[in-house]
Amino acid sequence: MIAVYDQDRRWRNGLSQGDIKRRRDRIVSALKTLSRPRCPLVSLPHIGDAIGRYREFQLLHESGESKRSPIAYTVPAEEDGYFRLPVGLFRNGWIHVLKDSELIFLMMLASSRADPVSGQTGYAKFESSQRVLQFGVGPDAYEAHGDLERFGLIKVLRGDDRRDNGTVRGYRDNPNVVLPLHMFRLVDDGFNKSATSIIINAQKRLSKKDLEAAMMSQFIERLKGILKEVKK
Repeated sequence: MIAVYDQDRRWRNGLSQGDIKRRRDRIVSALKTLSRPRCPLVSLPHIGDAIGRYREFQLLHESGESKRSPIAYTVPAEEDGYFRLPVGLFRNGWIHVLKDSELIFLMMLASSRADPVSGQTGYAKFESSQRVLQFGVGPDAYEAHGDLERFGLIKVLRGDDRRDNGTVRGYRDNPNVVLPLHMFRLVDDGFNKSATSIIINAQKRLSKKDLEAAMMSQFIERLKGILKEVKK
């Protein structure tokens, strides 16, 4: 479950000493972060010991309300109002390669599947105030849907005359305009594919697209130069 790439000499079991140390260091670092007093999500009962300080750690309630006394984590019951994430997010490496903003967007979308958009099965939309106040998703995280769509993890129905960050074209000229919001749907099957291969192929296609755009830009500049010469 811990993704570490190491070029050290391999042992027979496929792991090098560098692999093992880096995996252990990553787990310890995560435990330190999750046990911070400001938002305790893990209890470390042996942190004061000389050795084995991280043994027998305990997960705490995800609400972070364990500051006064530890509240042990329990698997949510049906009535607790939890939401599900695709298993492939973890099994196929997506959790290791997606950016924080992309993971936040996915969780926002997954948590909203219980309240789909009327007439569009499985789709959800978000007002800017809801995105920011309820989910903490600002403009940068909101634009993450572009890459998620390219990776095949979500479907997007774009609102007319809206940019990818949700803002409206021509808003200054007509601030009272009301336009349809973008709508999004999580594609569970998209997580069943290897994250590494999908992202590498997507980046190759993007690089080709950028190259074509750059060549077109150079062509336009050359055309402008020719037109200037003709006018002279």
